[in-house]
Amino acid sequence: MTAKLTASADGSKVLIGNAAEDALEIDATAKTIAALAPYLLKGDIEEQLLAPNGYVKFASGLVIQWGKSAEPTAALTGTVTYPIPFPTGVTCIVLSPAYNAGLGGGQMFVVSNDASGFTWDRNDAANPKHLFWIALGF
Repeated sequence: MTAKLTASADGSKVLIGNAAEDALEIDATAKTIAALAPYLLKGDIEEQLLAPNGYVKFASGLVIQWGKSAEPTAALTGTVTYPIPFPTGVTCIVLSPAYNAGLGGGQMFVVSNDASGFTWDRNDAANPKHLFWIALGF
């Protein structure tokens, strides 16, 4: 099972996972987002798509997008197109692969990105089931 983090409005978290390093990485990401939220999320939501591949646009100009890629092939690289283009650009992209049981352990990283999407690469031969991602920008 791949590590999964859920958080509620009151700040409580539930963490389910199978690897200590996944848990630490997810916890660090959640803490960073929670610490920045009061500063980044000022303003009302102007537009949103709450779906597996979705986004939220805030009045402040901040755009948060997320998604799950289609099942990867044996290729070691792939592309993701954002649900909507970022108006100005991307400031952060976080990748999280979900592997079949007993596989994985490699790294995935962003090779290039622009306002419409990004290209990723990986350094392992095990095919991930999916690639989960989140991107922040303006």
